[in-house]
Amino acid sequence: MQTFVIDFETSGNTAGHVPAQVACAVLDADGAVTRRFVTYIQGPTYLDPWVRSNLPHLTLEKCNVGMTFADAMAMAFDGVQPGDTIVAHNAGFDVHKIMRNNAAKAPMAAEALKHCKVACTMNSTTNFCKLAQPPRSRRPGFKWPKLTELAAKLKIDTRDMQLHDAAADVELTRMCLDKLAELGLYSHATGQFDEVVGTTSAASTKSKSAPAAVTSKGSARLPARKPAARFKLPPVVLDEVFGHTSAQ
Repeated sequence: MQTFVIDFETSGNTAGHVPAQVACAVLDADGAVTRRFVTYIQGPTYLDPWVRSNLPHLTLEKCNVGMTFADAMAMAFDGVQPGDTIVAHNAGFDVHKIMRNNAAKAPMAAEALKHCKVACTMNSTTNFCKLAQPPRSRRPGFKWPKLTELAAKLKIDTRDMQLHDAAADVELTRMCLDKLAELGLYSHATGQFDEVVGTTSAASTKSKSAPAAVTSKGSARLPARKPAARFKLPPVVLDEVFGHTSAQ
């Protein structure tokens, strides 16, 4: 099994999130990098102020001489096989929004990816990071970690990294996967995260207590706890992302 660590940079929220840059690192079943790819993407006609301020490397001039979305996807996912895993930090954005919304521009890539799985380092490490929600947030549970917050939890130094560059973000995501694998919380071989680091809310992490059994002597006996399961968070099959029904 291969893992494709992916990241997109876009034109920004006010500019419709047109894909502007993509990077990918391909990992083997041991987590070793077998290939890297990065390119600017043709299409953006406007970059919103946040992008211009925080992504100085990203310009319309570079996008204009970049690849088409179809060619970029073909290069990024060259050699992809059914059962491979796509990993992104905030896969809901990179995969379910950017790749799905632009699938018609790259039909061959969409067809090749429909039997892949997707895993998200943001959702899958929420309980591991245990970050408090902002004061006004009404979402239950812990805050979704930014990539830099996950890196800080894993004691990865990011001071010399040009973050918000797709290649740098892919490399940092890969480094996080390595650290999580060292801790036994992620498997490079299966592309799955340990269930104890996932997105279960803070409230639901408190197990509902079963009634204590009463022994013949009248003392309470607590129910036996089941051993923690490992690597149980299943990646989502991408058939649904690209409008296909899984045959499995």
